[in-house]
Amino acid sequence: MPARATALVLLAAGALALAPAAAAQAPTPGDPGAEPDVTISDGTAARQLAEARARWRAAGIASYRTRIAIRCFCPASVTATRTVVVRRGRTVGRVPSHLREVATVPRLFARIDEAIRAGAATLDVRYARSGRPTSIYVDRSRMIADEERGIVVRSFARTR
Repeated sequence: MPARATALVLLAAGALALAPAAAAQAPTPGDPGAEPDVTISDGTAARQLAEARARWRAAGIASYRTRIAIRCFCPASVTATRTVVVRRGRTVGRVPSHLREVATVPRLFARIDEAIRAGAATLDVRYARSGRPTSIYVDRSRMIADEERGIVVRSFARTR
């Protein structure tokens, strides 16, 4: 193979090797798809989160049982609905590692806050009357495929 053809093959191979790393990076301002969700830009998402937190605090719920499911392009072991028990604000028993950061209502609020602060491309959150999130969908970038993540609270029951 001539030297020039070899150089082009090596250059193409190097570009392909770097593609996954480049795709994993969040877009920088000015990139297409970098604009945050309109509810983040206009402050609606932050106001709704603050109102939901206030309703949750006013409800005074510290002990509950909930069924949570993660929605993502992940193995079935990650997306299966799991029961989490919270007593006096702390999880009880073993919580799967992929659910630890969303296992309590305050942790769900923290994930929503992170998406707002990061300027997610899409943020869709539904809240119950008590303020607790019932579903969260976050797409951090329109330019990255399959990094979207959803959290669905399938059931919720206050316990003693």
